[in-house]
Amino acid sequence: MLHKKLLLILFSSTLLFLNSSYGENNANESILIKSCPNNDFCFMHPQNLRPVQSQIIDSIAGQYQNDNIVLNYDLGRYASQFNEMSEARIEAVDIDGLSGSILVHNKRMALRIPQVKGKVRFSMLIVFKEERQLELGRRIFNSIQFTEK
Repeated sequence: MLHKKLLLILFSSTLLFLNSSYGENNANESILIKSCPNNDFCFMHPQNLRPVQSQIIDSIAGQYQNDNIVLNYDLGRYASQFNEMSEARIEAVDIDGLSGSILVHNKRMALRIPQVKGKVRFSMLIVFKEERQLELGRRIFNSIQFTEK
């Protein structure tokens, strides 16, 4: 009987720890902060989403990540239009007065804006490692503001 009680206590403690960790991650993802890469555009993202060092040659591009999200952006002539996401659900969207589209497929959510200024286009891809959070992805995409259009 004592053995069963110990197992029950251990199991309950583990569940409590996992639940509080999950709640903390969700709280961090619900608080958004502003980033402005190269001051060419700004966007809001979860405070626990951190930039990753990367070498970029011909555009303004970068990556942020946390335990559940990898976010990539590219502002330049060759920004992805996500042609490889041919099976994605696509919806038209207006971001900072510019026409674009959101693509959703499995745990990937992408934004493409074919023309920001001249031949410059924009793309942002969010890959969810665990649970897909469409509302958070939309909040990030809708927060984008370009410095020059």
